[in-house]
Amino acid sequence: MSAPIGYYVHHHGAGHGAHAVALARVLGPRLVGLGSGAPPPGWSGTWVELPRDDDPAPTNDPTRGGAWHWAPRRHRGFTARMRSIAGWVAACEPAAMVVDVSAEVVALAALLGVPTAAVVLHGERTDGPHRAAFATADALVAPWPAEHAEDHHRPWADLRHIGLLSRHDGRAVAPPVGDGRVLLVLPGGDHGLTVAGVEAAARAT
Repeated sequence: MSAPIGYYVHHHGAGHGAHAVALARVLGPRLVGLGSGAPPPGWSGTWVELPRDDDPAPTNDPTRGGAWHWAPRRHRGFTARMRSIAGWVAACEPAAMVVDVSAEVVALAALLGVPTAAVVLHGERTDGPHRAAFATADALVAPWPAEHAEDHHRPWADLRHIGLLSRHDGRAVAPPVGDGRVLLVLPGGDHGLTVAGVEAAARAT
């Protein structure tokens, strides 16, 4: 089999794992996941469980004055996590590393000489650590449609849009049930959703 491709899965939120599972359906066992805890639901390939880098909570500034997002000093979990990633790279010599998402892991993989692809989420990410990670990566991958790009995405002209990824991709569509009514649940505070947006979603579905 060809050299593996590493896929770093961030542990906050389920979307990163869903991206990995969707791509694993295409790449098969060549894709090796690296992340905290158990693999995401639906994962069937190799999974490298990484030590947590936030337990216990760091007692010093993990951003190092804003230079990074998460690089706490003298934190055994963080050190062990980065060593685990570096050890896997040294042992398996991956063809590439996809990072979804971590500025620090993009930098680590690049410093180890591995071609890197950084996943770019849709929100505004123009802070120093993101700019450094995006400048370091060999490829920038956006799991959302190109027509949704906004002004703050202009610096990343080489962004490769691959469209939306879902753990439900490829599943058979079940016949509709009920009378077609949908319950919309919104968070408190500013969520940005408008009546026009809801009506557009209703027309599209």
